[in-house]
Amino acid sequence: MKSARQSLRLMLRWNVLLAGSLLSACVGGQTGGEDAVPPSLPFPRASNDSACSRETTPTVVSSIDETSPAGFSAASVLRHAEGTFNEPLEFDRRPAARYWDASTPLSIQPGRDESLEVEIRYADGELRSFGTVDDPCGRLEIDVHVTLRTSSGAFDETVDGVLMASSPFEARLVLHFHTAVVQPYAPPQHEDAPVVPVHPLAGALDVTVTDDAGRHELAFLELVFTFSELGFNGYADGWIYGVDNGSLRLAPLLATIGETCDGGYGFPLGPEEPPVPDAMAPSAREVLALLAEMRIDAVRDDGARSPFSLGLEYMADSACGRPGDSELTFEAVLSIAADLGDARIDSRWPVEIRVGSAYDGALANLLIRADLGDASIRRSELASLEHDWGVTGVEVDGYDEVLITFDLSIEPATDPPRIRGELFIRGYMLSEDRSRPTRTEDGDVLGHLSFEAAPSP
Repeated sequence: MKSARQSLRLMLRWNVLLAGSLLSACVGGQTGGEDAVPPSLPFPRASNDSACSRETTPTVVSSIDETSPAGFSAASVLRHAEGTFNEPLEFDRRPAARYWDASTPLSIQPGRDESLEVEIRYADGELRSFGTVDDPCGRLEIDVHVTLRTSSGAFDETVDGVLMASSPFEARLVLHFHTAVVQPYAPPQHEDAPVVPVHPLAGALDVTVTDDAGRHELAFLELVFTFSELGFNGYADGWIYGVDNGSLRLAPLLATIGETCDGGYGFPLGPEEPPVPDAMAPSAREVLALLAEMRIDAVRDDGARSPFSLGLEYMADSACGRPGDSELTFEAVLSIAADLGDARIDSRWPVEIRVGSAYDGALANLLIRADLGDASIRRSELASLEHDWGVTGVEVDGYDEVLITFDLSIEPATDPPRIRGELFIRGYMLSEDRSRPTRTEDGDVLGHLSFEAAPSP
């Protein structure tokens, strides 16, 4: 279920500022020619970084069967995270980066048809619990031994690792490897966040450029594995550097391990499958059935109210589950008919639905957004406002760009359900140099609706 959107998300995982820091670090140390190898390269912090840090003192758990302060035991995690796993390893062979010509293909070994074997073994390693069951940052860390193998020898690693779990349904493992000298990259806003150790790569992961004689090397690689009741998968992020005619080039190294979705974090599901098999979390079909029963009003700026029906149709092969967060994401088509006063909408819009559930399976929240964000229509495409988005009656003369945003948030567990959301159609003029639109808050509102729960009958 890998898609162009997923590849984009993987690539964007590295901040653009990192590429800048790589350039400054590398250019300062190179001497020109094929032998110009940067003396040191920074690497980003682990992908599990978040607002949660290690400021609190951990509680050491005495056995794998003991329920930790985080609310679950190590045994409940290890039952799906310990063992030997084997999944296909697929590299993106045409990376795109600011400092790399995307038309230049890479040859990366191992090939597309090779798989990665991952063995996780627990041997009385330390168990550390952070936070409590009511803490959103509560988690359990499990010290394990890790072995990575491929038949080609690209990976042949045996290292220590840390399984991190915020629920009994899922655990994540992050590993860093390097082939060049690297230095930690520490953003000041997360000084207290953990830094994953960097290991020298023992295997022989070769990177070549098919039409370039310059020297190209793998600098470092981050591997992120997810172990859950839905299975095992993961992704790899890294950087390749090369010197071509004395100029440094950088490219991201991207790969998926097994079947992934949602940028490498989730597991593909069928429309009838829940994200957590042993819990009561709903499937995509059950969510759509619930939404069809929601009583929602669309409210115009003049106070006029009218029923707003959520006619949603599931889009094939789009459901994606994240057991650790009890989260489900899928795509649907919204049949929308709405009166905005002078304007009207009558169309079918692609939307993304993101569902969050509690550990007991109760629906916590639903978020519906139009096709991952915004619909932006430039002056040359304003005719598509009616053809593609079904919007009529909007005066767009004089505007360089029209932007449509739609979001709807529902909390079904409240009584009555809490419903919030807005639909905006905004018009923009380009700046004086006509290179970019004005800021969002400066746009003219051409149409607006807010969404609220319909009054009880």
